[in-house]
Amino acid sequence: MKLLLMGMIAFVVLAIIIFAWLKPDIGGLKSIALIMLSVYNMLFFVVLMAYGLFNLPLYLWKRQDNKECLYAELEQAHAVRKEYRDSVTEFYTTVN
Repeated sequence: MKLLLMGMIAFVVLAIIIFAWLKPDIGGLKSIALIMLSVYNMLFFVVLMAYGLFNLPLYLWKRQDNKECLYAELEQAHAVRKEYRDSVTEFYTTVN
């Protein structure tokens, strides 16, 4: 755990040095942040693989509670169906 914490501290220090040295604009800042995030994720994945926990993020993602997402989709589907029925009714009243 200490090694992981030291690695994160070194990563943050390196990020600050790179940001201060390059002085990028907003587009460059986004690019640098995405690259460093990708590197951090790969290093984290390597640490999880070392402990045999490489399936842990996938397991947690699959076990999440999907009820809220399902309810949001159902509400959106209900609104879309209502719009569809209104447009069909309007179509038939204008055609006939």
